[in-house]
Amino acid sequence: MVSALSAGLALEELRRRPFDTILCDIRMPDMDGITFYQQLKNDPAISLTRFIMMTGDTSNARAEQFFKQQQLAVLRKPFTRQELLMIMSIVTPQ
Repeated sequence: MVSALSAGLALEELRRRPFDTILCDIRMPDMDGITFYQQLKNDPAISLTRFIMMTGDTSNARAEQFFKQQQLAVLRKPFTRQELLMIMSIVTPQ
C-alpha cells in the first residue's frame, strides 16, 4: 500500500509504476478528485486501474453528476473495512 500526501505527489507516483487500485478522495488540498481523475485519464504515462472515489459530501450535486457520467464507483464515508473490500471486489479495472 502506498499513500500520497497530495494529489500532485500521487500523480508522480502513478507515473513511476502501475497500481492495482486507486482510492481517491473527492476533496484534497491541492486538487479535487474530479481534476485528479481527469488528469489520470489524460496522461498516457499512467495506466488507469481500478478507481474508487471516496466522499463524505453527500450533497455535492456536481460530484454526483460526475460520478454518474464517468460511471465511477463511490465509497461513502464513513465506511467499514468490509464495505471497502466489497466495493474492491465489484469494481473491475478500467
